Amino acid sequence: MKDYDKNYPELYNWGLIDSIHLSELGTKISQCIQFDLGTSERNFTPGLRYALNLIAEIADIERI
Repeated sequence: MKDYDKNYPELYNWGLIDSIHLSELGTKISQCIQFDLGTSERNFTPGLRYALNLIAEIADIERI
């Protein structure tokens, strides 16, 4: 996917992944990041972004 950016993985449309479990997990983590961004700075969510990058690697969408 050319619209995947490993620096901003929360912006990816996780519903596009074929695996239901990975899709749901990616969506839930993205929602957590969006919630955290409402209460703090983006720098406080590195573990969640890392988790999304791992999901992208497993789902073979992160080709950077």
